[in-house]
Amino acid sequence: DLGFRPDGVVTFRIALPYSRYKTSESVAQFHYAMLDRIRTMAGVEVAGATGTLPLSPSFAEYDPLRMEGVTAPPDVLPPLAEMRVATPGYFEAMGIPVVAGRPLERSDTDRITGAVLVTQSIVRKVMQGRPPIGARVAHGVAKVSNERPWSDVVGVVGDVRGVSLDQEPVGAVYYAMVNQPKVDMDWLARSMVYAVRTKSPPAQLIASARRALAQLDPTLPLAEARTLMSVVDTAKSGMRFSM
Repeated sequence: DLGFRPDGVVTFRIALPYSRYKTSESVAQFHYAMLDRIRTMAGVEVAGATGTLPLSPSFAEYDPLRMEGVTAPPDVLPPLAEMRVATPGYFEAMGIPVVAGRPLERSDTDRITGAVLVTQSIVRKVMQGRPPIGARVAHGVAKVSNERPWSDVVGVVGDVRGVSLDQEPVGAVYYAMVNQPKVDMDWLARSMVYAVRTKSPPAQLIASARRALAQLDPTLPLAEARTLMSVVDTAKSGMRFSM
């Protein structure tokens, strides 16, 4: 089980240079403006973006994940979890189910609510039978100078194959593009992969996206344009080669 539906989805990456987009807010404003344009294109059903596409091992970022009220034994690190960024519309575009609570909303970025989503495997491994909605989690170890503050869990989503088809999901926390101080996800949000579920031919959608990008910032390239199905096919061929 992939954990997502690859049919009918076109993806591409847009990376924003620090020289022109110096703040997390300016990064978020750009991606929201681009998504607003994409959602008006012919054939588009839903669109969103994320920092890391499933089955992309080179882009996976992991850190220990703590839960408020749960103390790990001495000298034992909490379980690892992926750090991901996502916009509204991403889970719908990918066909990733929201199984409890709510998805991330634009207001989470605009008002810096500190809201996050966790995957089902995080609920099993970290929360030890406690209700996930309303729990508070933080990436990284405790009692260090750059210790991250707690983030509030507002929803639970399905797991996806984050690294490869033959490796079980590690589990992930999805953050908004702009977060509270010391929960800086700017480094993930600067280079976002867009996921667009569309009825239009991929080439038509990509051409329209290039025109929209040129209107927003003509200096930026639209990179890695492909279908999500091709990402899955590449992962499958890699499995056959390794076997």
